Amino acid sequence: MRPQLRAKKERMETMMKLNRTVALCAVGLLGVYACGTETGNGGTNSGNGTSGNGTSGNGSVGVIDAGMEPDPIVDAGDSMGDVDMGVATEDMGEVEVCEGPSSGFGTREGANFRPFDGVTYCDGTAFDFYTDEDGFCESTFTVLIRAAEWCGPCRLEAQEIGQGIMDEYGPLGVRFLTVIDQNQAGGAPTQSVCSNWENSFSLDREAIDHRMLMDPAQEVAVYFPPGQNGYPGNVIVNREGQIVRRIIGFTPNLSGLRATLDELLGR
Repeated sequence: MRPQLRAKKERMETMMKLNRTVALCAVGLLGVYACGTETGNGGTNSGNGTSGNGTSGNGSVGVIDAGMEPDPIVDAGDSMGDVDMGVATEDMGEVEVCEGPSSGFGTREGANFRPFDGVTYCDGTAFDFYTDEDGFCESTFTVLIRAAEWCGPCRLEAQEIGQGIMDEYGPLGVRFLTVIDQNQAGGAPTQSVCSNWENSFSLDREAIDHRMLMDPAQEVAVYFPPGQNGYPGNVIVNREGQIVRRIIGFTPNLSGLRATLDELLGR
């Protein structure tokens, strides 16, 4: 071999050994292997700091055999160091519990509003009065509106609801629920009756916080005094689940409902 090529080859071998030495030391710093250097006698390794005279250490601890490829290294210290196993990922002490009352139910003002059993959305999906998914947790007040398909004043109220009152009071945390419990003939409403009511009065706009429901068993009827028509009728429930107002009948521009909400909201 020509001297120039031999010198170049020796330099390359020296650099390869140096690179491997650095790699071995890096692995040793991770605590997986001890830092070691290779000798040229067939892959025998000496332990740095183990052999006092620099000769080969046959029993050197933690030195990688030059003929072996180390397994992929995972820095357990780095991967686990960011996880404090003693601290919860969420400060449960600051989580606000959202739940309705479990007792004290009644139909008069001051009593707690009993959640529905058979009231559903127009498509038959169950509705739960006291859940975050159905809007209770973020509401300051809930306005429950009782309606019937045959009821003329109910249509006037629905038109007022769809035209602006929810745009005004929705941002203040007022949740609106329309519960239709009779069809044109006075019987139980169907899904199509419920959907048609919602679409006819623009109650399905995404910009407003309104939920259209149907009540085939007429559960809401108990909240209106016997002997009174109760259509249209409103029940207002606060964020604790307590009935705070009941309004029966329709007033133009919903002036009665507006005045009541303004009073409750301190406007």
